[in-house]
Amino acid sequence: MAQLTLLEPLATSGEGLAVGRLAATAEVSVPTATRMLKQLEAAGAVTRQRSPHDERQVLVRLTDDGANRLAATRTELRTRQTEALSHFGARERHEPAAQLQRLAAVIGDTVPTRPGRHHAAVTPPGTRRIAPEIASPVNRVCPEGPCTGRP
Repeated sequence: MAQLTLLEPLATSGEGLAVGRLAATAEVSVPTATRMLKQLEAAGAVTRQRSPHDERQVLVRLTDDGANRLAATRTELRTRQTEALSHFGARERHEPAAQLQRLAAVIGDTVPTRPGRHHAAVTPPGTRRIAPEIASPVNRVCPEGPCTGRP
């Protein structure tokens, strides 16, 4: 699951992303991200290459196999999530979602950030704040069911 936070941004980046940027998005240290990316590379999910513009920078790209695995993982997570949420009515899903959003906002207002950092644990880039599944783009399920892209 932790590796998903490294793979998600790569799904929309054709040119690849720097290890440092992936680490910041995943809220892990660069050495931790590097270790995780080496494992993903050994598994054939990503490639790592020096940037042609800056040799100090390593760019990471998702392979076709990695993209297929990521899509399959997203589908499985959504299926499990939909099944789990099906045991609750719309109101039962909506009330805790609203409370968690309020709590996330309060936490976000009280947690200091380092310069240039976001409250990624509260609202990662590309993630909508709509349901208890706030923390990951792969978990976008609205209180009424799978998200349609509308708030």
